[in-house]
Amino acid sequence: MGIFEWWIALQDGSKADWLAGTATALAFLFAVVQLAIELRRRKLAEIQEQAIQVSGWFDAYHHHFVVRNSSNALIYDVFIYLVDDDFKEHYRRSPNDFSLKMRLVAPGTQVTVPCNVDYTKLTKVPLVDLIFRDSAGRVWMRDRYGNLVPQSKALEELRPETKDIDYYEPAPQIF
Repeated sequence: MGIFEWWIALQDGSKADWLAGTATALAFLFAVVQLAIELRRRKLAEIQEQAIQVSGWFDAYHHHFVVRNSSNALIYDVFIYLVDDDFKEHYRRSPNDFSLKMRLVAPGTQVTVPCNVDYTKLTKVPLVDLIFRDSAGRVWMRDRYGNLVPQSKALEELRPETKDIDYYEPAPQIF
């Protein structure tokens, strides 16, 4: 007996019970899936709490890198570098001119660092990628478009060229 024959053989009251039971089960399953999605969203928001308060950019007007840590905790192993189509060849030749590495950025501070880039030769305003480690030890990348992406590797594994770059120790500015 197939499912169709089985359904026809049921009495009318039995069919209604089956439909109600199936609808209830599906509603329960939907509620469980929604709960799981909400719990995952909350966990991700908790994990990102510090990282979303960290940003970096290149200030073309003042000709320097800027890293801002608006959180209430230190960030570590900060690596900031310029990204642009016109910029790629220069970066491969001399990463020290186009990037910098800092041991830490204090909470509630903004760090500005002069950049040796001859900005007048570029056709576009350079964008910045920023890699850092939060106070919980998680590595993050804030890409040139502002997206915050968790990383599974340490800075030296993500960007091997950073081993050759000396740490810069700027004086923080409280904002």
